[in-house]
Amino acid sequence: GVLRYIPYAINASVGDTISWQWHAGPHTVTKSSEATPCNKTLDNPFASGQQNASFVFNQVINDTSPIFYYCGVPGHCEKGMFGIVNA
Repeated sequence: GVLRYIPYAINASVGDTISWQWHAGPHTVTKSSEATPCNKTLDNPFASGQQNASFVFNQVINDTSPIFYYCGVPGHCEKGMFGIVNA
């Protein structure tokens, strides 16, 4: 199958909660950066850990700066499984 977050881009306001819902797995949602989209950031990191279908990971939005994220399962980000909040 195709490895993608749907939707790829999300707009959110301060105080909103973003929920990632797994429909298959294993996958992760892990914060990255624009410069290194397939690597975990050390700047206020978040990571769901590897999960399977029906798992939900929530993240509260604290500001409207762009947040880059990816799937940390080996090879998934490189195949297109990455996204952005507040592009």
